Amino acid sequence: MTNLLNETVPIKVVLGIVIVLLSVALFIFYLFLKSNKGKNKVDTITKKIPRKTDVPSHTDVHGWMENSKKALLQIDHLSQNEINALKDEIAKRQLMYSTYTTNPIISNNTIKNLLGTYHIIGFNQNEDKSRYSGFLHLKQTGNHRVHAEWVIGGEQTQVGTGFYNNNILVINFSYEGDAYKIYKGVVVYKVLNQSILNGFWSEKHASDSWLGIEEGRKLADTETITNLATLN
Repeated sequence: MTNLLNETVPIKVVLGIVIVLLSVALFIFYLFLKSNKGKNKVDTITKKIPRKTDVPSHTDVHGWMENSKKALLQIDHLSQNEINALKDEIAKRQLMYSTYTTNPIISNNTIKNLLGTYHIIGFNQNEDKSRYSGFLHLKQTGNHRVHAEWVIGGEQTQVGTGFYNNNILVINFSYEGDAYKIYKGVVVYKVLNQSILNGFWSEKHASDSWLGIEEGRKLADTETITNLATLN
């Protein structure tokens, strides 16, 4: 027997109350630790894993490389100089691809990173997927806006305007074809890093059965269009 607040209370009752209070306290402490652990885990995951939209997939850059190499399957009509120029371009892309895959860069480009001139290898929106080559020049016209100019095959000029956001570049383009007919279309590029554009396109009145493909590599500071214009 013990005296609690001047009342006589059995020891068993006192021990029971103490045990209950301790159990409740331990349970609350357990919940606190669990909640804090979960929060820390979420914070860790959030810090370690960038937003999905900021991380170009390996599939995209692999597709860029594979599409570029398909150009080597269409060389029957090319001169030896053109074949050599194409092989040289593919070799540059292979080196860029190898560097990318061994040390991937999280793409978080600004529009200023896009500006410059790209060597492009593309395939037309038709069943034959006929190859073309040329150059694309991008310049900034607004916070998210760009002006684009293509020179295809050394002679055809195409122009366009578009916008850039979250590693996606969209451009509406147009050009003058046979009999002064104006053709229009849209090209969409995934910007994989500051040097690689992985794109597809479609013209307004072309068949919906196919899409055009266009893969760009930004020219290095030491490269000029004059030196590369052999392949067009």
